[in-house]
Parts: sequence; C-alpha cells; structure tokens
Amino acid sequence: MKIALIYFTVSTGTQVDFTLYYGNGSTVSGYAENHHINPLQTETTVSLNGVVSNYTYVDVNYFYDIEVAGYARLTNDTTQGGDAYGLQDNNLAVFYPVDDLQRNLIYRVDAHSTGGPFTIEVVDGEPSLVAEGVAKTTTQTIFEMVNFALSMVTLVLDLGIGTLVWLKFFFVDNLMMTISLYLAITMAFAAGRAKTIDGFLRKFFSDQKKLFEFILGLWDILISIIGQFRNIFRL
Repeated sequence: MKIALIYFTVSTGTQVDFTLYYGNGSTVSGYAENHHINPLQTETTVSLNGVVSNYTYVDVNYFYDIEVAGYARLTNDTTQGGDAYGLQDNNLAVFYPVDDLQRNLIYRVDAHSTGGPFTIEVVDGEPSLVAEGVAKTTTQTIFEMVNFALSMVTLVLDLGIGTLVWLKFFFVDNLMMTISLYLAITMAFAAGRAKTIDGFLRKFFSDQKKLFEFILGLWDILISIIGQFRNIFRL
C-alpha cells in the first residue's frame, strides 16, 4: 500500500515535525506550527525541505487542520515547476519538487509533536490507484469532483423526494388512518404482553415514547444528510 493523503490537526502552541519516506528510501522533512501572537490573532507556519511559509490572521480557535496533500502539480512557479509533494494549510502552501512522482510514491510517514497534542489520519491505497491519481491533471481532478457532487445531488434529491412522498402518504393523505392503525397495534401489543392494567399502561406509553424518539432520530438523520450535502460544495 502507498500513502495518498496525510491529514493532521494541530493544537495551538504545538509544532508537528514529520518525515516522508518515498521511492527507494529517500526522505523529505517538514513541520507545521501555529500559535497566538495576541488574544485575537494567530500565526501559522508550514515548512517542507527548508522552504517556509507563514501568515497571520484573526482567529481564536485552538485546533487547526493541516493537510499534507502528498502530491501536487505546479504550473505557476517556474522556479519550482513540475511534480512535487505539497504541504498546505488554507492560504499558504510549500512544495518539494520530485521527478517521476508516479514511481516515487510516499510509503511511510513519521510524525511527532512538541508542545501539545495532535491527531493524524493517513489515507492509503493500492500503488496503481495512487499512481493513477498522481498522474491526473488539476482539470481532471476538478471534473471528477464536479461529477461526484452532481451524483450526490441526484442521490440526495431522490432520497428527499421519496421520503416526502411517503410522509405525505402516511401523515397528510391518510393521517387519521395512520394514527388509528398505530394506536390499535400498540394497544393490542401492550395488552398481549401485560398481565395487569398498570402493566398495560406502562407498556402502551413506553411504545409512544419510542415512537417519539424514533421521529427525533429520523430528524437527526435528515439534518446530517443536509450537512453532508453542504460539505460537498465546501470541498
């Protein structure tokens, strides 16, 4: 397996140092760090193979997402043009040019922090698939992302329309029938399980509580789907 993406979150006042291993054992090192320079401003710094970039911005968050995209294709920098490894955080990025990226895939990363905690996630894949992704141009990647977003739009719309159709059928067109049927079934079930009136009432109202919790659960799922749909377009 080869590494396709390295993603980590750095806490304020923490520096994460890392080393990428690629090709036949070659390495390149870098770091990412951020700290508050005053109560309202933060400075973030990223470095790869000695190339450093930083910026200052208004922010009071205590955790910051850093992405080591792993692979990049530079087209607007003649001094560092060509294929490269990249370290990116929002508005800044640094690159390390490497010849024949498809044959120099990253296979290992070592990382440790000084000053505080951090989290790291590594996405890997079959070498042939990672190499195929590396070979794609920016236009091809954007085109695939657009197609994926459109497919998700279709999926969400179909799911939403289907859900609304069934909700309308049960709770608009046949609301009284639905309520009567549900009450009759839960009453019959409670009567069959309970041996006393008190037990019957406890079972019956317990079922109504479960229905209410089920409806809340469906609502949470709907909100989650909407949130995922919005995240597609943030990417």
